[in-house]
Parts: sequence; structure tokens; C-alpha cells
Amino acid sequence: MLSTFRNPLASVQNSAVSIRLPKKIYVSSSVIEAELELNFRQLYEENIHEVRVELRGIAKTVIGHDDNRLSATVHLVQDCITPWVHGTMYPPASQDVLRIPFRITLPPNLPPNFEYHDLAKEAYVRYTLVTVCVRSPSAGVLQRDRRIYVPLAIAQRNDMGIVIKDKLGAISAGRLDAWRTHRVEEKIRKGFWGDYATVRVNLTLPDLNEFPLFVPIPFVICIETTSPPLSRSKAGAHPQDKPVFPAVPTSYRLLEFTLRRHISIRSRGDSWHDSSETIAYIGAAARAAVKQSIPERVWVPLGHGRDGASEDPSPDPMGTWVQRATFWSTFRLDCSHSFSVHNITCTHSLDLKVPFPGIGNDVNIHLPLAITSGLDEPILKNRVRIGEDPKNAARDVPPAYIAPTGVASFWDDETA
Repeated sequence: MLSTFRNPLASVQNSAVSIRLPKKIYVSSSVIEAELELNFRQLYEENIHEVRVELRGIAKTVIGHDDNRLSATVHLVQDCITPWVHGTMYPPASQDVLRIPFRITLPPNLPPNFEYHDLAKEAYVRYTLVTVCVRSPSAGVLQRDRRIYVPLAIAQRNDMGIVIKDKLGAISAGRLDAWRTHRVEEKIRKGFWGDYATVRVNLTLPDLNEFPLFVPIPFVICIETTSPPLSRSKAGAHPQDKPVFPAVPTSYRLLEFTLRRHISIRSRGDSWHDSSETIAYIGAAARAAVKQSIPERVWVPLGHGRDGASEDPSPDPMGTWVQRATFWSTFRLDCSHSFSVHNITCTHSLDLKVPFPGIGNDVNIHLPLAITSGLDEPILKNRVRIGEDPKNAARDVPPAYIAPTGVASFWDDETA
């Protein structure tokens, strides 16, 4: 087991006891392999009689109304082992330090680390390993047990993670033609009167039922507009450098393509729902990497015949301007994946807004998105690049995924 600790370690200690474990994102049903390091000289000085290791995980919600705060806590996991008791094991001769490896198995179907704060509303899922240094009864009532807290990063296991990511890689590389296009078509006009124009927006994504974390996901946005009918002479009189209504966006910066999080929390009979939180702007961290194609507008006569010519015999036939824009790139999901427990439900959607001039003319696509961990085994954190750019990274990336910190007062309050 000791070879495990050649990888980057998290190490937390006091003067007598240290706990060391790999810096990983664990998955439910996996095994946490860690190591206790006991300094026997300090153990005796501090009257430590026993060392326990506890695994704890909770989902907690708080809903505040004026001075009244309703809270609800769901215990997701509670486990305990006792690696060392006074008189059972000693360090090698002439040494003060004993290292004890231990293992704890996570239960199945654990939700991911999660944080949500909005005024008087709170929700979070947290996990920790607690090393309890139990003092000898002879130490006296003023000598309290010592505790060391090591926060854990945990995601729900996905046994199909490798299959999903292999399929996604094949689609991205062009080896597999498996795409799903979400289409919206609307009629718009400049004002309250006048002929309608037609706007079509297509959002194309890999044909997957769920999308994994931490890997590139390709997308294509196609926008096509068809102007109201007008005569060829009027079309010819339109300046070449002036857009024809409805003009397509000429830059990806004009679009709003966002990942949105939808939260439902419950606390002792009360509930709260928030569906307005944008947690990431797709492509915002690498706009230069978004490719685009915006060809010149095309005149299309109305009523084409079989030979491609217009069936309108008049000297000034009617037709429409057709304009197109295509944008394509990739994005990553660096966030808590979708989950539901008794007091918290977290879902996601992709929301695309394409602006056009005029009141109420913007075209929107709302696409529910099932996000899974994509992990079927623990992964070292140094293999996960969280966020393309710190200024634009998703705001709900679980803190334990990046730089976990222990909050002793929080866990002491929860287990008092």
C-alpha cells in the first residue's frame, strides 16, 4: 500500500498524529487508502490512549425568514475505525514513529461536494476524515480529545464513464458521426407592422444522454435568417456595407451561451427554488478559440422552378436575402454534477440567447443538461485542470476539488 503515497499527498497533523492520503477526487464505492503516523514520544506526553478515524458526510440546508432559521441535515455517511489503541502496537526499536496504513470504503451513490449561498439560503454537501486522538481517562476532564479534519472531494461513481468519454472522444475526432441538433425557428419583424422575417437557430451537441466533467465537449451554433420578401431592384439598392434585417451576429461575443444551475432545497417543511443562477459562460475563457464562418448574404428568388430559375416572369422578381453564421468550439463542465438527495436537488441547463434588433426578437434555446461525474474510479487532482481561466471559471466548482480546507467548528457543531 505504501507505494500509493508516491503520488501527491495531503498531509494534516498535530504534534502527536499525522494523517496522509493521496490528493484525489474519490468516487462512491471506492476505497480511501491513507496512513497514520504516530509520534509515540508526543502520544505519551499528551496522554493519548486511542486513535480513531471517522468518515463523515452530510447534506445540510438552511432557509432563513427574518430571525427564524430552519435547517435540515441528512447524514450521508458515518463510519469509524480504530487503527491504534494503547498497548497494541509500538514503533521499531530506537524509533519514536509508527506508520499505520488503513482503508475505508465509501458507500455507493454518494452525491458530490456542493456549495450554495444566497442571502438567507444555504445548501452544501461536505465530507471529511476526522482523526480523533482520545485522551486517557487519567488525563482529567480539562484535557479534551484532539481532532484532525481532512476534507474529502467525492463525486458519484459512474460505471459508464469510460464508455461516455470514449464516445465523446470519437465524436470530437470525427471518427463517429453522432450528433443531436436542437432547433428553434421564429418569425420576427422590426416593429409592430410590416412583413415577418424568419430566424432559425440550431445548437448541435454530441448525441449523449449525459455529459461528463472535466473533458472537452464540442458544440456548433448555426444561425440562419431569411429577410421579408422584397423586389430584386430594392435588394440591389441596399448598400453592401449595411446589414439586412435580420442580420446574423457577426461575433461570438454577441451571443449568450451559458451553463445554468437549478437548485431546490428543503428544510423542515419549507422549500426554496432558484433557477436563475448562471455558473459559467460557455467559451468565455477562450473566446479566441471559438471559430466562426460568416459568408456573404445570398439572394434567393421566390418560387424556384425545376431548372433553378425563378418562376416569377416579371422584370423585377421577388426574393429574400438569406444570411448565415456558424460558430464552433468546445467547453468543459467544471462543476458539481447533477444530483438529488432528500433536502437538495441540483440540475443544470444550457441556455443560448441569440440577439436580434427589435423588442422581443431575441431567440432562445433552453436545453436541460444531465451532468454526470464521468468517473468510475478515483482520479488524482493534478490530472484535473479546473477552469480554463480563473477569471471565468465556473463559480460553483466545489472548493474541495481545488484546495480543500478543514472547518473544525463546523464539524464539531454537527456532531456535538
